[in-house]
Amino acid sequence: MKFLFFLGVFSVVVVGSAYGVFSALYQSISCTGKETTEIIIPEDSDVWDIARILKEKRCLSFSSVFVFGVWKDDMRGKFQAGTFILPPELTVSEVVYFLTTKTSQKKEDIRITFPEGWTISQMADRLEANTLSGQKFLELAQRPDVFSDRFPFLAQLPQGATLEGFLFPDTYFFDPEASPESIVEKMLQTFLQKVLEPYQESFGFQGENLFSIITMASIIEGEVRSSEDRRLVSGVFAKRIESGMPLQSDATLAYVLEERKIQHSAQDLSKDSPYNTYKYQGLPPGPICNPSLDAIQSSLEPTISDYWFFLNDPKTGETYFAKDFEQHKRNKTKVGL
Repeated sequence: MKFLFFLGVFSVVVVGSAYGVFSALYQSISCTGKETTEIIIPEDSDVWDIARILKEKRCLSFSSVFVFGVWKDDMRGKFQAGTFILPPELTVSEVVYFLTTKTSQKKEDIRITFPEGWTISQMADRLEANTLSGQKFLELAQRPDVFSDRFPFLAQLPQGATLEGFLFPDTYFFDPEASPESIVEKMLQTFLQKVLEPYQESFGFQGENLFSIITMASIIEGEVRSSEDRRLVSGVFAKRIESGMPLQSDATLAYVLEERKIQHSAQDLSKDSPYNTYKYQGLPPGPICNPSLDAIQSSLEPTISDYWFFLNDPKTGETYFAKDFEQHKRNKTKVGL
């Protein structure tokens, strides 16, 4: 019996380790070339046939990783026959996504990456730079009501809110003739799938709660980089809001000034804007950027500590936390501020 028990434990460990390795490989770069690759999928091809074709085209190193990803993401039966033009430097997961969501075509889709923490204006500029209508995209991003029928959670946002914070930063593939409306819809759908659905219990799908959490996440996104620091900063901000102390966030001030500074002048700090959290208590009127999933998780799961202050070393980016203002001043001296 002991032998069977240990055999069972060993099997679980091995399977778990294999799953982790396959998951890592699934997110690794597969198409390593710098040029696009034409993939032809014949009629009645199964997943192993497609894996073989990809491997022959040097768009895949391990067929089993591709098959694993298709099974994990429940993409079986979603492939179509035809000709596909794969962009360069795709991960295995992006190859699966591309081949299961695109229709057979000869023209190449436009691959656009929106970095985490970008504003809708920055996104519009990148669309414009890639021959897509950034100006119309920007106009639509001011109008959540246009999309509220398809995305009911938007109907619960406060009056005057835009889509800032809800256009999920990610890598997207757009048809060269994609309409601005379809681009916004795709980004909202990604937000729904990656944020709302996995965390629906935390949000409760209540607009005010959701809006506050995304607003907080956008500020955290602009303040610090590591997950641990983000959760600590989230806890600091939660304590400040509860106590009536201003957030005093440099990220919100940068949003007001439209530039980041290492040090702010007295004039900067007194800038009259509802987004200036040095001047006004509580959260600003809305998100200041489109935050990453990690920043959103930090907003949902703050680490409560004895800290009330923090600052970033302008040279190293390291975050220093302080329990009181005297320690905070010593930290500022330490980093040369």
